[in-house]
Amino acid sequence: MRIPLKAAISLLAIVLLAACTGTPSGTVPHETATHTVSTATQSAPTAPVATGATLAAVSTRKPALGCASGDVTLKVYFDPVAQYCLLYPARFTVGDVQPGYHVAFYGRPTADSPGGALSLMEPGLALGRTVTQVVDEFLKSAGQSSPPIVREATTIGGEPAEMVKNVFGEAGLVWEVFVVHADHIYRFTLYPMEDVLVATRPDIDAIWQAVQRSFTFLEAAPPRAAPIEATPAR
Repeated sequence: MRIPLKAAISLLAIVLLAACTGTPSGTVPHETATHTVSTATQSAPTAPVATGATLAAVSTRKPALGCASGDVTLKVYFDPVAQYCLLYPARFTVGDVQPGYHVAFYGRPTADSPGGALSLMEPGLALGRTVTQVVDEFLKSAGQSSPPIVREATTIGGEPAEMVKNVFGEAGLVWEVFVVHADHIYRFTLYPMEDVLVATRPDIDAIWQAVQRSFTFLEAAPPRAAPIEATPAR
């Protein structure tokens, strides 16, 4: 049967119109598909993880996050050369700074006290020795027999450490604390510890408590970076 030309044209127009406006079964509309993809590709924000790599990437002109504090009575000391940071009482002053080797923290002298102090030195490598072996050799070289020396185990920066009490040093009677980290020796000296200078003990207790609780070993930093102090600690 032959279909009239006008009828054929009308039929073709209907088919084309249906193809343009209809939605094939099983096909998602364009707007819906776009929204679905956008939602699927978004991920919930995650808190940053403080790793060694993260700390190494932080500018060396800023205190490390591990030593941050909201206490306005404390300050941060940060030495990326020797690879550590710590908190110390804000009333103390910092002196004798030798980047990567030595620093000292001094309490305020008064009419009754010269002020307690703490010095921190990195004298060299342990060369595979444990902290106990380092202390053994230190005491052997000191050759001290009186007053009796007292050794106590402690912890600094997550590492085992040893405190050695009643040692005669350049500053008189002192307490020494040794710790080994990454084969580097760190030596803390608290002074003066003579009984006649008991008025210095509040200073010594304050600086030691702040340092021991906050001391943090860091990842290696560029050798040209210099120690800084920030006030207050945040």
